[in-house]
Parts: sequence; C-alpha cells; structure tokens
Amino acid sequence: MFYRRHKKRILIISEMIILMLSTLATIPAIFFTGIEKQDTKLCDFPHITSIVSFCLIIYAILFYILPTTTIAILYWQIIKHQRRYVRPGQSSLPQNDTRKRKLIKALIKISLTYVLSTWPHCLLLIVLAITQKSLLQIRYQSFAIFLLAMVGLSVTTSMTVFNPILCFKFDANIARRVSKILSKRRFLVRDISTVSVTVSVRTSKVS
Repeated sequence: MFYRRHKKRILIISEMIILMLSTLATIPAIFFTGIEKQDTKLCDFPHITSIVSFCLIIYAILFYILPTTTIAILYWQIIKHQRRYVRPGQSSLPQNDTRKRKLIKALIKISLTYVLSTWPHCLLLIVLAITQKSLLQIRYQSFAIFLLAMVGLSVTTSMTVFNPILCFKFDANIARRVSKILSKRRFLVRDISTVSVTVSVRTSKVS
C-alpha cells in the first residue's frame, strides 16, 4: 500500500541514490589512472599496488558481475513467468504461444548479448588486479592480448549506444512503437511547416 502511494517518489529517490553511488564509486580511479612516459596517449594504470588491485576487483564486481548476474536472474524470472502465464478467460492459443516464444527469444538474445559483450573488460580488470601489470606492459608482452583488451573496453563503454539498437533489433514491439512515434513527429513537423508556409504567403499578400 505504501509503495503504491509513493511509487513515483520511491523510484526517483532510488535512481538518484544509484546515480550518486555510481559517481562516488568512480572517484578513486582518478588517483591511480594516468599515463606513462613511453606512451602518453594511452590511458593506463601505471602503478598497480595492492590498494589499486583491490579497487579494480571492486569495480569488476560492482559494474559487471553484479549487473550481469542481476540481469540474468531477472530475465530468467520473466521467461519462467511468460512460459507459465495464461490470461484469465483465455486458453493457450497458438497465436499466444508464438508471441511468448518471440518475447522469450528476444529476452534471451538481449541478455546474452549484454553479458557476452561486457565480460572481456571485466576479465581484463581482474587480470590487471591479479598480475599487477599495466596495459603498457601487457602490450609489450603480447600485442594480440592488448588488442583484445582494447576491443573489449571499447565494446563495454559503447553499450549505452548499443542497448537501444539491440532492443530495436530483437524486440518487434519496441521497434513498432518507436516507428509510430517517429511517424507522428514527422506528420507534426510537416503540418507545422505547411502552416508556416501558408502564414508567410498570406502575410506577403497582405503587404
């Protein structure tokens, strides 16, 4: 009852707390992130001490292991619910089963894509913490591993851009809804442009 009354306020406060915690958690990285003289264009962890290793492991847990585990558990619960759920007063029709299968496939593809695309950077943080070697040292030892690390970092940091694309790709309902919104905006812009043209024509005639 309390949650229903204050649902909006609780969600806003929760989002603000998550935003503040995520911002505060990244502040320690400012003190041990830097560059080395051999390559001033590479953002690296030049001196990985025991404290830095501890911070890297905490980052791997907070930003990758916990989110991916939470997403996997929640999506699995949704999939289980969709498999068992039948609307009241409706039998299990072939159309409903087809929709359920499509939704379940979309959820599995989205969750797997997120997990598989973020684990390389998580593994990189753990490797750096255990070996206490910088990215520059890894590049000198094996350029192939360094290249994979950079690709993993780029993919992970680009997930905010890839997430909407994944939803459009794997969820037909979202893609259909977005196309409707965009088409409405196109018509709105077209109507505004026609109104402005007619107004300009009338004013020119009056003058």
